[in-house]
Amino acid sequence: MKNIKAELANKVACALDDFDLLPGSKITLAYSGGADSSALLYALHELQERFGFALDVAHLNHMLRGEESFRDEEFVRKVCAKLDVPLTIKQADIAALAKERGQGLEQTGRDERYAFLRQCAGDGLIATAHTKSDQLETVLLNLTRGAGIRGLCGIPARRGNIIRPLLDCTREEIEDFCAQGKIEYITDSTNADTAFARNRIRLSVIPELKRINPAVEQAAARLSRNLTPDEEFLERTAAKALADATVGANCVRPAYCNVRPAYSCTALRALHQAILRRVCRKLILRHCGVAADEKTTASLAEFIRGGDSKKFTIYNIQCTIENADLVIRDIVVNNILSQNAWRCDFFEGLRELPCGNTQMVVLNIEEFIENKKIYKKHLNIYADYDRIVKIPFLRSRMQGDKFHPAGRNVGKTLKKLFNEAAVPVNERNSVAVLCDDVGIVAVSGFGTDARAEVTRQTRRVLAVLIDDCNC
Repeated sequence: MKNIKAELANKVACALDDFDLLPGSKITLAYSGGADSSALLYALHELQERFGFALDVAHLNHMLRGEESFRDEEFVRKVCAKLDVPLTIKQADIAALAKERGQGLEQTGRDERYAFLRQCAGDGLIATAHTKSDQLETVLLNLTRGAGIRGLCGIPARRGNIIRPLLDCTREEIEDFCAQGKIEYITDSTNADTAFARNRIRLSVIPELKRINPAVEQAAARLSRNLTPDEEFLERTAAKALADATVGANCVRPAYCNVRPAYSCTALRALHQAILRRVCRKLILRHCGVAADEKTTASLAEFIRGGDSKKFTIYNIQCTIENADLVIRDIVVNNILSQNAWRCDFFEGLRELPCGNTQMVVLNIEEFIENKKIYKKHLNIYADYDRIVKIPFLRSRMQGDKFHPAGRNVGKTLKKLFNEAAVPVNERNSVAVLCDDVGIVAVSGFGTDARAEVTRQTRRVLAVLIDDCNC
């Protein structure tokens, strides 16, 4: 009889070798109680002594399936107690949060899950139980959405501190492993709900593809594996091209100056279309703080190549070509050109910004509580640092800005909040808005967004201290 148990454990061990774990590493497993995460829990538990890492478990109860959600939570408790593995559980009303934020259930659940995992892991690693079958589903889902190479690369085996030791294992292998090892697991009833696009792909599309090619999961994994180095090479090439095209990057300007570094159109026009498109995407992300869609990226590339337009407006910036350089200026709300629009990425130390002398600092919760009263006068913004997605930044208001102040159970536009608080029009661009890749995290004088509020579970706090603020 084929020893599936040994084979899967060996695949996990090989993955851990590839991750180059440091001695004494900590791994926090995202554990749902399903077959995939149960298999990974038992495999990691068995390999713990061999690799010398500390293992703990995190379980987020999404509260979407009534009693079934609490059944899962109780199952997770029993398994972790049996294995003597430290466990942290959190309950989150994902349906209510999704409604409050105007997001879908899947996106909200994902945001909450990873924020929770980052809280539990701290400086350690997060292990998720994504499999080769998940990889196929992700590639197909991205393909239907019109993704490029990055989307076809699928799920990376490692991204930052997130590792996926089961990515070389199919769901069939996982279930065989559980059966052979007499490992109990539970089944999520929503896995059969065809209201979710991923489930429709799993239940309807993949069975048809397997009739064409029974090894379609291996084929998708091979596609992703082959495309990943190509994607990395193109991204590095684009980053270098952008750096080489930058004019006056070392000029001394105030951090909030509305004229950004210029870029040589001669250098940009000499780039291959594939590289120019990526450079444009990086430009938009750098100056607007958002990931642009294909249409917007292509429009900027066309403008650079010499379109008929004399200026190009996108999000909160205006581009012009002056003396063969691409010049980027910030614009402000309602398309009124202003010298007051500004943005400043996360920094350490003290900076002079339009909102005042500003300091950004990350504190552990004990330091935050201890110093909260001391800095009360200048503590204009604070948020749960582990719930912030990627790199935080400060900026002025933008058209359409809306957030959900913690404790108010309602979403409001900044325009309405400013009107209610009678903030003078000429001072509104000086109000500091803290953002991340998802959107607004907090607004100076108006509180923290509900998704990033400081709670009893908070471990680290991002504090923004502003002196001489007019808001």
